[in-house]
Amino acid sequence: MDREIKKIIYILGFAALLSIIFLKALYSFDKSYYKNEIRRDSIKQSYRMQKTQELKNSEVELGKSLIDVHGARVRLEEYILRPRADQVKIIAISKRTERLDYTYFLYTFNRDLPLDFSSAAKEGLKWSWQEAPSYWLTEYESKQSNNTDYIKNTATGGNYESSLTDGFQQYFTNLKLMLNDDNNIKEENVYSPVTKETTYFYYVSGVRTEVKSWEFIWDAVNNVWTQKAYDGNFVNGNPTGTLIATLDYYPSFDKLQYKMTTTYSDGKFLSRENYIINDKGEICDIPNVWTENYIKQIVNTGNFETITKASEFSGRYIDIIWAPKILLDGGLAGIGE
Repeated sequence: MDREIKKIIYILGFAALLSIIFLKALYSFDKSYYKNEIRRDSIKQSYRMQKTQELKNSEVELGKSLIDVHGARVRLEEYILRPRADQVKIIAISKRTERLDYTYFLYTFNRDLPLDFSSAAKEGLKWSWQEAPSYWLTEYESKQSNNTDYIKNTATGGNYESSLTDGFQQYFTNLKLMLNDDNNIKEENVYSPVTKETTYFYYVSGVRTEVKSWEFIWDAVNNVWTQKAYDGNFVNGNPTGTLIATLDYYPSFDKLQYKMTTTYSDGKFLSRENYIINDKGEICDIPNVWTENYIKQIVNTGNFETITKASEFSGRYIDIIWAPKILLDGGLAGIGE
């Protein structure tokens, strides 16, 4: 995979190629529009009171209107903020007629960034380096919410190490995924920079359970790739023990979209649908060959949409659209560098 694709995937904290893509917003941002619209109910009012002052201090503001994958009109507004001298925060708000969803990405660096922070932050967000970096990430946090429910990902213990292929690469010693409560951990990865090994855990009925063996199944008829995780060791190459969780992954071979659903052994589930769409809500095509020109084209015309559902949401869902092109406009990333 091209180096520039890896950079942006890492910056966005997203597990798939789709997270490289986004659109440059060319429309002016109207703060009064945002303030008036989120006064609609008490939940949005609470969000406004928490965030309005923070958004006023943003370093970069972008806004645009578009159509989502289901045909609804969306007002998208994005910001780059500096909560602390060693942090950069990106917020994206998706405003529809009857709902407001938002996401943020919070990056914490190993030391304070300079006042003109773009170059330093850009170095720290690269994922890999040819030479030992001066800036890297020590923590990362992302959250998606509909103002009632949320899904949060955290990464801690960040540092860098020598790469087996070339140069140096970023790592985190702990990754967690939580739903609706920071104590409601669903998944966790623990990495040892000493042994270079990662240990995986699922939380079933609140119990932290280590994954020790896996089973992979490809169903060509239904176009689904399934991974089953067990708590027993491999025996003669076969998984053993009790089934902890099942991950079903539904890829597309012609469109920039996919869906994945994790079903835990306690009966709960987590489902995520991901799309790259244009401003008309049309899902973008997968090219026959990924070229730099095509990546640039998608970055300048695409929007990323994620729809999340979970047992904890009680029938509700989160539907966010965000445009990482703000990273390019804010000088935090580049294509072809």
